[in-house]
Amino acid sequence: MVIVFEIIYSKNFIYNEDDWYTINAPSSILSISYSRDKIFFSSPNGIFVYDKSFNDFYYSDYLLKDIRDKNIKIVHYDNFRDNYWIVNRNGLMFRSNLSSVWIKIRFNNLDLFSHHNIKNLGSNTEYVIIETNNGYVFLDPFTGIVKNNLSADDLEIQLLSVNWSSSVKSEVSNIPNLSNYYIFNEWKIISNKEFEKNSRSVKINCFVEDNDEYKWIGTDSGELFVIKPFSNEIEEIKSIPPVTNFDITYYDKINKEWWVVDKNWIYNYSDIIYNQEMIFICRWDEKNNLWKEYYQTEYPQIMIKDINDIIRVYDKLYIASNSGLLIYDFNKDKWNLAKITNGLIGNNIFDLDYYDNILYLATDYGLVVFSTMTDKVVTSFFRNLTNKKISDIEIYNKSLLLNTDLGLIKMNLSNYEYIKISSKKFENIEVFDNQIYLSKDSALYLMDENNKLNLLFKHNRLENFDFCEGYIWSHNDKNAIIYNINSGFKMKYNELDGIVSNNINDIGCDTDWVWFATENGLTFYNWKKYHIYE
Repeated sequence: MVIVFEIIYSKNFIYNEDDWYTINAPSSILSISYSRDKIFFSSPNGIFVYDKSFNDFYYSDYLLKDIRDKNIKIVHYDNFRDNYWIVNRNGLMFRSNLSSVWIKIRFNNLDLFSHHNIKNLGSNTEYVIIETNNGYVFLDPFTGIVKNNLSADDLEIQLLSVNWSSSVKSEVSNIPNLSNYYIFNEWKIISNKEFEKNSRSVKINCFVEDNDEYKWIGTDSGELFVIKPFSNEIEEIKSIPPVTNFDITYYDKINKEWWVVDKNWIYNYSDIIYNQEMIFICRWDEKNNLWKEYYQTEYPQIMIKDINDIIRVYDKLYIASNSGLLIYDFNKDKWNLAKITNGLIGNNIFDLDYYDNILYLATDYGLVVFSTMTDKVVTSFFRNLTNKKISDIEIYNKSLLLNTDLGLIKMNLSNYEYIKISSKKFENIEVFDNQIYLSKDSALYLMDENNKLNLLFKHNRLENFDFCEGYIWSHNDKNAIIYNINSGFKMKYNELDGIVSNNINDIGCDTDWVWFATENGLTFYNWKKYHIYE
């Protein structure tokens, strides 16, 4: 029997456990296991943990950091030896809680063809046990070697003392009669296998009762429920993000809140839009780890992929979309939508920027000046700019930079006079430390005071970039680059370092952390710990 040690070293540094963490939700809960104070959930997009001591639900970067295939079919915690066991598409793996090394057992060493042959995992004082389609396989819990010398009587006795995980594929189930329980928040108990909310049905995949008599219910939608001891109420865990594929992220630094746009929803039929609850934006209270969803049914014309930019001004949130300017009043808890019928010259709004009680809107038909005092259009007529697409704007030294079909334009905000400073059409404009940075054709440039472009670096298919403490973070869909503005040093980051996915949708940073919005969650990295400002 050949056992493979799975050791994959990080690409750039040797990181500590707290250097990387990811905010994400399980796409589906496939199995449940537990230790004394933690509950473990496997999912097609990773392993998730609920810490009962802190009432905290989180994605486990720590357990998964050396696992390339994060589609985890089963997770099992062996509480007799403090070991973790997982099944993914590549094999059966185990490791000690005190080690970071995963030991891999190939399926053919277990006389199994693939993960499809494994239904569940369990353990007792002597063995780790695999429930298969054809019976049981007993393993030495320290080496993973198959034990074939058990008699039929020994096998029967050993199975009586197994502490099983709960798996969606296992026949081992002790779920109680849910008709004896009740549930709130518009949820309905349909049967022992199904819940329903607003005509949306979710299937119960697995159930387990832990040592403290908490009953945990995992579903095919990734939603998680718990029944606490001496209670008949089924409660939904609310600290789970309602999204998995993170697209646009906006961090409200003053109020310590995040606004997140999901990229999962693809529209095919109008009846999907009107008959099901669809989330078009989410709000995350980071301090209290609470999520609030805002549903598309409030504004059926707003679709998830319509949102292009977000900005908060005092007690209002402004959202640029392809259907107009969506405005949320925090005090009134009310949404309004400004569009062509309200004075806009175009409903497609690509970018927003704010200066001195004025919101500037970049649209497909020109520039719109919008008052945040009255929430009305001030003006949208600018000679030679009408009917010209403006894709990006940026405030610069009491002026406004506009990326237009005509080229790069600089507008004086005191009198709205403007000049063309470049005939090139760029992809992104950013201003940092009173200097202009522009991207075009996978290259990032610095524009000097004579409007000359100086190449800083190239990054294949460069999409977005951000500035923090003398560094530039940029990304394409596969990886990210950190670039030191003073020294010119740059370094590439990808999934081997800790980014949860190799599909990056957005990037942002502050003095200590950089965050990557990906198709598999929002990953944070304590970059300042490894890059000192020069």
